[in-house]
Amino acid sequence: NALKDASISVNDGEVRCLFGGNGSGKSTLGKIICGAVHPDGGEVFINDEKLHLTSPFDGKARGIVLASQELSLLNYLTVEENIILASLPMDKFGFVDRKELEKRAGEILTEFHLQDIARTKVANLPPNIKYLVEFGKALAQNPKVIILDEVTSAMYRADVELVRKKIEKLKEDGVCVILITHRIDELFSIGDTVTILRNGETVYTCDVKDITEPQLIELMTGKIV
Repeated sequence: NALKDASISVNDGEVRCLFGGNGSGKSTLGKIICGAVHPDGGEVFINDEKLHLTSPFDGKARGIVLASQELSLLNYLTVEENIILASLPMDKFGFVDRKELEKRAGEILTEFHLQDIARTKVANLPPNIKYLVEFGKALAQNPKVIILDEVTSAMYRADVELVRKKIEKLKEDGVCVILITHRIDELFSIGDTVTILRNGETVYTCDVKDITEPQLIELMTGKIV
């Protein structure tokens, strides 16, 4: 099993980092929370209500959205089409409302200074921009809980700074952010709290300000640094 005794509890307006080595269960836990993976045990609650999630569509209906390093983008569609793909605006005749699509995608792309590539096909983008588009697609779904699974792994420092600023806005809006990352600098600069996983188990949770880098490594590996 990928997870054995993993648990996490996150508040509205909190940025929780999930930290651990490869195979520690971080991505699996994120996928369970959003409904992409069905666990053979355990439960998911939101506001004390038990959820029965059988797919990412169930998760989305409850405001839980995942942006993953396993990109969910379609290469043959444009950037703006991909951004709005999961929440397409329709007109009264049942057709895609292009004007509304361009408006909503444009608002998100402008935040990331990407408005000039709105009609570029995703296939023609470099990896760092694809991950910004993946993040934008999740934002377009107006999440109450957003899970960012290593989306910054291929980004440049300037891209990560754009993500950090947007996460600050999400916090102000009361959105719960779960950031899965292996980058220690991001954990300290973006996270409020951190949960460390090792071999599918939750080994420690604390405020980011209350832990040091050597302690993180020690908890992640189980070896004294």
